[in-house]
Amino acid sequence: MAQYGGFFNSGTTEENQRKYNDYDFAKMLSLLTGGEGYVVGYGNELEVTDASDSQLLRVEVGSGAAWVGNPEGWWFANDPEEGEDSHILSIAPLGQVESRNDKVVVRLDRSTGVQNFKLHIIEDGDSNDEFKTDDLKAEHMYDLLLAEVEVTKDGEDTSIVIKDRRVPCINSQSTTIEKTVGWTLGLSDMHKFIRVNSSSSVDISMPLDSDVSFPINTEIVIVQHGTGTININPASGVTVHSASGLKSSGQYSGFTLRKIATDEWYALGSLTE
Repeated sequence: MAQYGGFFNSGTTEENQRKYNDYDFAKMLSLLTGGEGYVVGYGNELEVTDASDSQLLRVEVGSGAAWVGNPEGWWFANDPEEGEDSHILSIAPLGQVESRNDKVVVRLDRSTGVQNFKLHIIEDGDSNDEFKTDDLKAEHMYDLLLAEVEVTKDGEDTSIVIKDRRVPCINSQSTTIEKTVGWTLGLSDMHKFIRVNSSSSVDISMPLDSDVSFPINTEIVIVQHGTGTININPASGVTVHSASGLKSSGQYSGFTLRKIATDEWYALGSLTE
């Protein structure tokens, strides 16, 4: 097993010359990032939204930043200036097929003469442009998935449906989300502090992994700020382990949801039957 570390100044002899590259720096930074993903609370967190009009199918990638790669030590930021449309990506026409599932990615390209990032759409079925997540010690390209775009044809009309696939890097700062009505947990809730302020009962639906694929060890903190009880409603096939129940115990009570396996969670905190 090799032992190594860094970084050090070069010495005066040939044996003591220190030579580092981008991979070495990325490997070091990956020890701090805790994994690839978008940076929580930075801009619009690289959210992908529908920007289509009557003429063109397009998506817009919001401002944000991310740690990218394998190891996860390259950083990317998207800060579009007002009036520019560099964050707008066009969806190709369907052509002869009835549907397609494209991917919106942050692409890291370490190829000689490129060495840059870009927001990019991988068109489903294009064998010359495939989704890449290999170890960057041997490879030069890597894709961070932001969203999948289902393109479908209905008669003369073509439409898109965007599925959020963003995952936050684990060591991002947590942010607070305000809720007043029930909702289904999504990837944008990961590692967030959610304050529910309602005088009526609020239902939180927990989807199957096949619908929303939360990474193992995802944590979500939820607090009942109002007088309305919070009810945890797992979908059929989802198991939530709790010592005391799946309802918040009263105003200002709180609990944490932690994913431990596929379709299996803990609910830890101030809960009741």
